[in-house]
Amino acid sequence: MALSRPLAQPPTPSHPRSLMIHRPSALPVSPGRHLRQLLSLSPQLRLMRSSSYHFLFAHPKQEAGFMQAEENEEDLIGAIEEELASIETCVTDTAARFEALTLVDLMERLGIQRYFQHQIQRILQTTYMQWDDKRGLNDAKATVLAFRLLRLHGFQVSAGVLMALEGGKKSFYDCFSVDSPTNVSAMLNLYRCSQTGFPSESKIMGEAQEFARSQLLDVMSERNPTLLQTNNLRIEVNFALELPRQRLLPRLESRSIIRQLWPGNESTRKYLKLAKLDLQKLRKLYQRELEELERWWQRFGLDEVKCARKRVVQCYFVVGPNMYEPHFSSFRLAYTKCALLTTILDDLFDDKSYDLQELRRFNETFRR
Repeated sequence: MALSRPLAQPPTPSHPRSLMIHRPSALPVSPGRHLRQLLSLSPQLRLMRSSSYHFLFAHPKQEAGFMQAEENEEDLIGAIEEELASIETCVTDTAARFEALTLVDLMERLGIQRYFQHQIQRILQTTYMQWDDKRGLNDAKATVLAFRLLRLHGFQVSAGVLMALEGGKKSFYDCFSVDSPTNVSAMLNLYRCSQTGFPSESKIMGEAQEFARSQLLDVMSERNPTLLQTNNLRIEVNFALELPRQRLLPRLESRSIIRQLWPGNESTRKYLKLAKLDLQKLRKLYQRELEELERWWQRFGLDEVKCARKRVVQCYFVVGPNMYEPHFSSFRLAYTKCALLTTILDDLFDDKSYDLQELRRFNETFRR
């Protein structure tokens, strides 16, 4: 029997959210520290990110067809809202609940969740009311998907559900297989679920991740084109195995997911179209912000500072793909300016050839 819970705001997690292993979502605190953290990532990730600056600019000619969008944003949002409203009315049903959670996961991965925050919150709250501390949602596939979404939204859910028995006859992991595209997707959800653990859950999550990863690697090595052909499943699985979500920047992940799933099927196509339009709109906003930062650099005479390395795009890129929503525009600008001044200070103290006149000039520039 599902535990009844009041329909209220998400409760505060029993562990600090900063300890959770998931993709970055907190506001960067120190520009210098954030820059060092970015540069300390693996060479493979650094290459991927440094070569992805074009997410700020126009796409190359070969992507012109992909980015062509004729649909109206308001029409797409309205269609999606109608679909979510119809699902919400029967979300207590097992099949409808799993469909609703799948759509929530899709919207968050595509980066369009801000358009449907109220609908997503209601779906998750209703799901949490049905959650059982020992058995989850009484369905292994729905449980691992709901676990990750609930935990990342601040609900208190225990990793102990991953150790539960299904009907008292078989282990939790026996509920997963890779003999169909649907089951491969469920295994992929288990792998992603294992990346949302607290340090105190390292044993449980480690076992889940090892099991899911080995199963996904096996199905990839079998070279079964039919099994992984549905919705570009092979590309999605390979992407997830190669780049864990907690090491990805949200905007770059969303852009990659759009390309992986495009053109999608009948049920997901409108979500992908909206994500494309959103990508275009935000790219124009990023370009305007970079132009403003360029004017700021020139207006305050930072080119006159001998040691100043002009790294406007690099510093902007540190925060842009992470805090990518339009309402964070002022934050992106302020953070980038602070990061640029921090970079200049770092260069200043590394340069021993500075004379007093240069230091005075820098001091005047910094005050301005």
